Amino acid sequence: MPIDFDALLQTFLAEARDNLEAMEADLLALEREPDDRDRLHDVFRLAHTLKGDAASLGFPRLSGYAHRIEDYLEAVRSGESRLTPEATTVLLESVDVLRGMLARAAAGAEEERAADEAGIARLMEMRSPAAPKPKPAEARQDPVSAIAPRTVQTEVQVTGRWPVLGADAVPEATPRPTLRVAIERLDALVDRVGELGIARGRIANLLGRAEVAKAEVLELHREHDRLHAELQDLVLSLRMVPIGPVFRTLERTVRDLSSRRGKLVRLIFEGEEVEVDAGLAERLRAPLSHMARNAVDHGVEEPDERRASGKEPAGTLRLSAHRDGDSLVVELADDGRGFDREKILAKARSSGLLPGRPDVGGEDGIDGEEIDRLALLPGFSTAESVDEASGRGVGLDVVRRTIESLRGRVEISSRAGEGTAIRLRLPLALGLLDGLAVAVGTETYVVPLESVDEVIDRPADGGAASGVISLRGTALSHVRLRDLLGVAGEPPEREQVLVVSGGGGRSGGVGLCVDALLGREQIVIRPLPPPFEGLKGLAGSTILGSGEVAFVLDLASLLRPVARGSSGPRVSVR
Repeated sequence: MPIDFDALLQTFLAEARDNLEAMEADLLALEREPDDRDRLHDVFRLAHTLKGDAASLGFPRLSGYAHRIEDYLEAVRSGESRLTPEATTVLLESVDVLRGMLARAAAGAEEERAADEAGIARLMEMRSPAAPKPKPAEARQDPVSAIAPRTVQTEVQVTGRWPVLGADAVPEATPRPTLRVAIERLDALVDRVGELGIARGRIANLLGRAEVAKAEVLELHREHDRLHAELQDLVLSLRMVPIGPVFRTLERTVRDLSSRRGKLVRLIFEGEEVEVDAGLAERLRAPLSHMARNAVDHGVEEPDERRASGKEPAGTLRLSAHRDGDSLVVELADDGRGFDREKILAKARSSGLLPGRPDVGGEDGIDGEEIDRLALLPGFSTAESVDEASGRGVGLDVVRRTIESLRGRVEISSRAGEGTAIRLRLPLALGLLDGLAVAVGTETYVVPLESVDEVIDRPADGGAASGVISLRGTALSHVRLRDLLGVAGEPPEREQVLVVSGGGGRSGGVGLCVDALLGREQIVIRPLPPPFEGLKGLAGSTILGSGEVAFVLDLASLLRPVARGSSGPRVSVR
């Protein structure tokens, strides 16, 4: 039987990526606890495994590089050398080199690079006697079995991960996404498929009878619905992975940046065991990294400044996750200086983001929460300089855009001198959506139900197509969906207003007027067909229970001009 080399290569890439992530986490832990012999054995074992696997698949340079790292680690294990902070830094850089070599090797370009060799040469120079040798038996003792990866706060068992290539990765070398699934879940899935087969046989038998009682049909329909719901839940659960491994990737980011900035930062994780969709976990890596960099760079003060403010020299970043109903809430909070609202406001004025609203406070003024939300506007940044550590001054807009593309929203709360918290609220699953079908003219659209706080009747004297209505004494900006989509014709006498949360308006929400409500539906989101691909205001398409094709609305981009007090560009889907 011929060997499927492509499948073997994909398995190697996925496992190598896992091993490199584990090596990085263990090295960071060793930096905090240099006497942890078990952890040191783990790093050695991971380097040894990578060396052997690379050699067996015909990647000699990758194998050789891992072998020299293994040599250095053996010197540390035997007591011939000591794992100093400088050596840890070089080892972490070597892990980055291995990531790049892995990508190039998989793409068929396993060439040597001078920079790669320079890094390993520095490591070899550090092999000098610096500590008393332990007994030979102790020095050569390997762990009997693999030790589960440990974390700073808790132990997390990783049941699935989508590998991500490093900064030097070649696009062609990206491994196919893989998941590790517990056998119990697969057994349950097989059981449900078997039950569906039985139900299918009962339906065929029922249809073959001359006379069928309505009660029998209804009973079978209910049974089929139950099995379908259970099967759907099981299939979705196969994609669920703990969010802890995504959190752990920030340890290196915070360590390196705080070191460059001369700051002391303590990183704390909470809720690592919370399970999320694997695709969602993967796409959270970039925004969380950006948020962490922003917090270290602009939020946490230098030790002297913190002492002068009566704080501990080391700042704290707290990254947490929890489930709130059908939503995932991820929050990154720091205990730094908080947002400089005067600076944010001045930047917004100079950028023309506040026309006709020159003052803070008063009837036409801006409150503190609104000022904080200005940091999420496209292109907004108070950065005065650009470097490789803190990016190019693009601000938090990149975070907002990524989260909104996942049907989520970003919330900010900041207190001067006490710190800032950035909260991401996202759906747990990306493929399925609980939606509210609405009618506009002769067309049907689907609004994500998670974004709708409530539904009210539009007052008969609501005035123009867009404006402000009173919602329990609070001003609510509203606009007709037919006007945003460019639907011709007159609206009905009675309209419904969807109070959409997170619209960014002064009251924290925006009203969306629709012709009629058609009911709640659970849908599967499909990509937009080519004529509509990339069209703002639309998140995808779906087929309703009636068989009708409907567009799923992207409320964040559709309502952003309304939240800013502008009519904005119209989107026509006719």
